[in-house]
Amino acid sequence: MRGYVLTANHVVAQASTVQVVTKDGRRIEAKLVGRDPGTDLAVLRVQGAQSLKTIPMGDSDRLDVGDFVIAVGNPFGLGQTVTSGIVSAARW
Repeated sequence: MRGYVLTANHVVAQASTVQVVTKDGRRIEAKLVGRDPGTDLAVLRVQGAQSLKTIPMGDSDRLDVGDFVIAVGNPFGLGQTVTSGIVSAARW
């Protein structure tokens, strides 16, 4: 099985190797396939990962001011966290 993980660029910017750690403690080797410091996003590819859950990605072309948005993460190793907000302005 092969998949992709979206993460923050600042998390992997200085890394020489990258691992994805799952909720159940598994460590999966990952390869950095792309990053954008301007938006603080990075894409990792993981291989051999069994039973990883996926979430649908939003389409920024369909995003409108006033839309409800969420971000899921694991900042500073705190475990699964969720933050939410409302789009207040458009940059495009």
